Amino acid sequence: MNLRKFPKLIASGEDLKGFDFVVLDRLGNTMKDMIRRTKAKKFRIKTVIQIAIQVLDRLEDLHNLGYVHLDLKLDNLMTGSENVMMKKSSHIFLIDFGISKRFEDVKGNHIRMYKTSSFAGNALFASKNAWKQKPLTRRDDLISLFYILVFL
Repeated sequence: MNLRKFPKLIASGEDLKGFDFVVLDRLGNTMKDMIRRTKAKKFRIKTVIQIAIQVLDRLEDLHNLGYVHLDLKLDNLMTGSENVMMKKSSHIFLIDFGISKRFEDVKGNHIRMYKTSSFAGNALFASKNAWKQKPLTRRDDLISLFYILVFL
């Protein structure tokens, strides 16, 4: 599987005070930053389609690993470059897997999904299932992506 379009893990561990840390590649701007910089506060349809293709590709890779993201939002989509020397990049990276969950075990069998006890994710782009506190699946990642694309 090609995971080059995910941030590279540089280091992780625990500091002297007992705090966990993760160091990832330095990336560019978030989609939120980019949309704020546009005069019309929206992207052209061609740009939205290019974003859609890349984010679908990232979600497919994540889902093939047996995980659902569950927190898609503009802040978790970042631009970056595979080549550090490049000044501009059209690559989209998916970040922040803090509330991601496994939906498959190591053998590829679906894990039993349980009803969540509280809302998780981003209110603006959450699926109806998240609001109803139903078990969230790959479908909900796709619904969130659809809401993001309509917003853009």
